[in-house]
Amino acid sequence: TEHQSQLASRRNSSIGVDAFFQNPHPITRNSSAEETLRPLIERATLERYKPGEVIIAQGSRPLTLYSIARGRVAVEVQRLNEETQVTQAVKIMTLYEPAMFGEMSFL
Repeated sequence: TEHQSQLASRRNSSIGVDAFFQNPHPITRNSSAEETLRPLIERATLERYKPGEVIIAQGSRPLTLYSIARGRVAVEVQRLNEETQVTQAVKIMTLYEPAMFGEMSFL
């Protein structure tokens, strides 16, 4: 099913594309980085997600870069349990503020 093929980037609190100047991200602390990132920063919006809501589905190619402004995101992949033959979510990492994700869609 579609649910089984999701990369469960799930969160337990608010997450969003941080407006970098309101909440400085480490990457923008130096002025040359701010100048380089200005076009991206000017397009940034704040998005909020509910706990357990999928942000990026496994196998999808979203064109969005996320910066966690508040909260955390669990990164999960769907794996087949060979014993039970049931597909289940396996957490592979947790991202915390001010982590960024979604950059792979730009490669």
